[in-house]
Amino acid sequence: MTDNHSYNTPTKGATEWHAPLNDNFERLDGDVEVRDREANRGDYVAKAGAKFFATDTGAAYIGDGSNWNRLATTGENPTFNSLRVENAPSSNKDVVRQSELSDKADSVHSHSGDDISPNTVSANRVEADTVVASDAGTTVWGAYGQSIPSGTQTTIEFQNVETDQRSQWDSSNYTVEVTEPGNYLVSGGVFWRDEPSSGTNHWFTIKRNDNIGVAQAFAQGPNGLQLQASRPVLGVGSGDSFHLEVEQYEDSQLRIGGSRVSTYLSVVQL
Repeated sequence: MTDNHSYNTPTKGATEWHAPLNDNFERLDGDVEVRDREANRGDYVAKAGAKFFATDTGAAYIGDGSNWNRLATTGENPTFNSLRVENAPSSNKDVVRQSELSDKADSVHSHSGDDISPNTVSANRVEADTVVASDAGTTVWGAYGQSIPSGTQTTIEFQNVETDQRSQWDSSNYTVEVTEPGNYLVSGGVFWRDEPSSGTNHWFTIKRNDNIGVAQAFAQGPNGLQLQASRPVLGVGSGDSFHLEVEQYEDSQLRIGGSRVSTYLSVVQL
């Protein structure tokens, strides 16, 4: 009984044998762990070195003679100054390792330039400061000198192909016919060779499938020699077509001017 706690053992034949036993009982009051609900620890004397264990939260307290002091590493929300892993898991099937990989998968990563691989990234939602179109699309330009009659919707007859990787340009009806479904950036521009008169309206519209306007630019003469507009179009299907129409109310013909950067139609997949 005395090896670990140095309790007193009465001497055989001692007349005051009760004294060491009473001392033992006094010391037992501090040596034996007190167990109760955490809120009830104030009901017990915080003897120096005594331990209180909260049965409802798992927190442990050590008495200092006046107060119960909680051990930070115990209870429902333990805290640690430092941790060291003795045997780090190496297999991805390990429960701890799998949790670590899941946490990494949920984190946000930033990439720029050519460091994204593979070439195709699939996601339910992508947020970015700038959206850059790929080069999978069609851009045509140039209709210099084409006459546009007053009050008539007229398709611009583009004469030059800048890029057309998927052979989507139909030069017979001046339309871009999409071959791959997806989301596209559709843009266009018109520059008038003849200056519209003051107060006359003129505009262009990029139409999808001949009847749905997806982008438009409007001006009133003599302003707006240069018109430009662009818009992302979502859910474009294979076979959908785009063309650019102009309309003006000069009461006489106006001619198209411009170059590859001012009179054009571009349909590029995002």
